[in-house]
Amino acid sequence: DKVVDIWYKYLSELNQAKPIAAPVDAGLPDASSPVKKDDEQLTEENLSEGRTQLELIFDHRRRLLGNGHIATGEVQYTLGLFEYFLLGNDTRAEAFILSAVNAYELQLGATHPSTKHVHMLLQLVQQSISDKAAATSKPIELN
Repeated sequence: DKVVDIWYKYLSELNQAKPIAAPVDAGLPDASSPVKKDDEQLTEENLSEGRTQLELIFDHRRRLLGNGHIATGEVQYTLGLFEYFLLGNDTRAEAFILSAVNAYELQLGATHPSTKHVHMLLQLVQQSISDKAAATSKPIELN
């Protein structure tokens, strides 16, 4: 599907532009702050429409092909990228990407470069979740 391809390419560019493992307090974008190119600002309407289109494609592929099919995994991965980079929703991103990893492993094997790539992003999302949990559980020092 062209819709999935277009969103995947756009989101992959955001992934490449985003500094990975940047400290939250370094003033650099972190996983919770959506990264956007200055010349390509997306409106709330664009985001809503894009998410709806991807979810419809996901439902369609899941019904026709099943959860373990690589095409279903592809749209799950794209939805995970969408949730993570554009909406800052780490937990939804993790669920989509985890399902995608399972499909990729089933269809391509654990050592395939595409599977490794999807797994790497899953680790990035999980690290972001872990970092946020640690940041909120730090005791406040009183002087």
